[in-house]
Amino acid sequence: MEKKSRCCTHCRQRFISSRNPKQHYCSQASCQTARKRRWRKQKHADDFDYRQNQQRANKGWQQRHPDYWRHYRERHPDYTQRNREQQLIRDRRHL
Repeated sequence: MEKKSRCCTHCRQRFISSRNPKQHYCSQASCQTARKRRWRKQKHADDFDYRQNQQRANKGWQQRHPDYWRHYRERHPDYTQRNREQQLIRDRRHL
């Protein structure tokens, strides 16, 4: 198989693609995370069954962890304060 030098779609660094001629992302963890995030976003937009399955999984998780966000907010007061400030900004935009 021919080795090709390519530019990573995420980090813009050069990498050698020797296995997959359609490879667009290098092997760095952050680039692979970006690739997977892009795939999930596209799948969610295009595939009704995938979207429904994700909604069911999320609902099930929420039912098994009903107090998660209450505890999270108690443990992260900075997050809570920033969220309140951001919500005020979002609310003002909708007036």
